Amino acid sequence: MRKIILLLASVALVVLLSLGAPSSMPKDVEALSTKPNIVFILTDDMRKDDLRYMPKTRSVLKEKGMSFENAFISNALCCPSRATIMRGQYAHNTGVWTNLVDTPTGGWNAYRVNGNERDNMATRLDAAGYKTALFGKYFNGYWDDTTYIPLGWDRWFATWGGYFDYDANDQGTIKHFGTDGSDYQTDVLGRRTKDFIGASAAAGKPFFAYVAPRAPHLAATPAPRDLHAYDGLKAPRSPSFNELNVSDKPPWIRDLPKLSDAEQAAIDDRHEYR
Repeated sequence: MRKIILLLASVALVVLLSLGAPSSMPKDVEALSTKPNIVFILTDDMRKDDLRYMPKTRSVLKEKGMSFENAFISNALCCPSRATIMRGQYAHNTGVWTNLVDTPTGGWNAYRVNGNERDNMATRLDAAGYKTALFGKYFNGYWDDTTYIPLGWDRWFATWGGYFDYDANDQGTIKHFGTDGSDYQTDVLGRRTKDFIGASAAAGKPFFAYVAPRAPHLAATPAPRDLHAYDGLKAPRSPSFNELNVSDKPPWIRDLPKLSDAEQAAIDDRHEYR
């Protein structure tokens, strides 16, 4: 099987830039980039230090990839980031500025209206002979037209809702997943991604798998088997956590009340579930 490139969200633009590489690139560079298989994992609201709890993923990234010690994003909201990943453009060019689905500048509506679905990472890879697939979240507001499949995707399994009791557009057919352990969304996405990779490899086709689980977005819900894996784990206490002296901070920070014991306990619980 061809070499698989495993990516996290922070290296999305590397993929996009490679799509736009000029035809005059050096032959040695061109040879290295000849149709590698790509698995792109886009987590939702993940902290960079959450990687300590993902030893397998961290091992692959460390040993077979690269890490960006200084990485920055121009608009850290969900939908603008997803549009930038797919298009390789800032929000003022994609037209997606917010997550608000009922505005002309937010969510899937803005992405679609601005013509972004006609030319993006999926359409270009599809045109280059790749089998393309999306598993998981697409954009906020996509559920307004749930049977729709955008251009460029050979395999489509878009989900919306929670970790349990959610719906998915499976190749144009709406399927509901309930509350059984086997319905846990991250596991469902993993199984379908594995099937897609296996089928593509068997067919000898280069593939691009865009895997976008809900995790660890709130309300963070672990799989039943992992419910007690981190009992009692505390959230990080950086120097800014419930800082006593905030006289050097902006007025809106100085006006905030200190976190109560109950609020700190809730933060710890949320961290444990994440």
